Amino acid sequence: MDTFTTTLDEILSECYKTMKEERNNSPRYPESTMIRYINKAQKDICFGIVSNPANDEKLQKGNLGFIESQQFYSSVADTSISNEATIGANTLDATTTNNLNSGALYIDGDIITYTSKSSTQFLGVEGITFAHKAGARIKQLAVLPDAWGQIIKVVYNKTNKLRPVDYRNLEGELQTYYSGVSIDRESETVFESQIDPFYSILDGKYIAMYGFNTNNYAINIEYDKKPIRMSNLTDIATIPDDFAIDVLADYAVANMLYRRGEEKRAIEHFNIAFDFIGGMYKWYNSRVIGKVYNNRIEARDIGRNNI
Repeated sequence: MDTFTTTLDEILSECYKTMKEERNNSPRYPESTMIRYINKAQKDICFGIVSNPANDEKLQKGNLGFIESQQFYSSVADTSISNEATIGANTLDATTTNNLNSGALYIDGDIITYTSKSSTQFLGVEGITFAHKAGARIKQLAVLPDAWGQIIKVVYNKTNKLRPVDYRNLEGELQTYYSGVSIDRESETVFESQIDPFYSILDGKYIAMYGFNTNNYAINIEYDKKPIRMSNLTDIATIPDDFAIDVLADYAVANMLYRRGEEKRAIEHFNIAFDFIGGMYKWYNSRVIGKVYNNRIEARDIGRNNI
């Protein structure tokens, strides 16, 4: 069972110890700078973006159970605007509102929030930044958890995985399905069966899903939680006690020294850090593989986001 008691104060002490510097008398390496690199180290390690700039070596993260989580949703079929929506309006007329009682909608590039609804109207609306004609498509957005850091995978109907599409490419992605398909372009009615399912993150807190258009599909979003940003000496590291000091201290020190041009010293700390971080990654992934064998699932499926 993982425990979490390692404080920023303890990690800082280890950083200065490993550099052979006096913590309270080190003008070249102030604590404020060291704390920034500790937080960077924790984020890099948790999100699997560990690299050694001296030789471009990288480590494969795999699964880290202590930051993995999931959120469940129920799909909502798209509806459409029944009367033209005007800029700044606080109500939105729709053909149907089988949507959530409150939440967010996506219409032609607008992210629109609402606080309640009737059978044919969304109420308490905010975010209509330009007019939308009757017939424009309304898509329900799912609200991501505040703690989400990065999406691992999105699965609907228990078996089908959605691929990610950058929000900036969303309209272009949809446009590829209009060519040769009989549609009413103005109302943006697309034959969903023609689309390879995908999702897009909007505004850093909403997720739009395409490629199916029906009610009550089970949606499962698996994600890595973002690590805490430590600032107070009593703040607790996101990484468990068995690894926190070892993986954070040397990797933080290595990055700081490298950015300061002290490459020779930095390489020594990168080598030590990579041993510790690689060991942690292997530990957590060996635990996953053990569970997989017990469930009679083939080991080759591990780490590939297979369903």
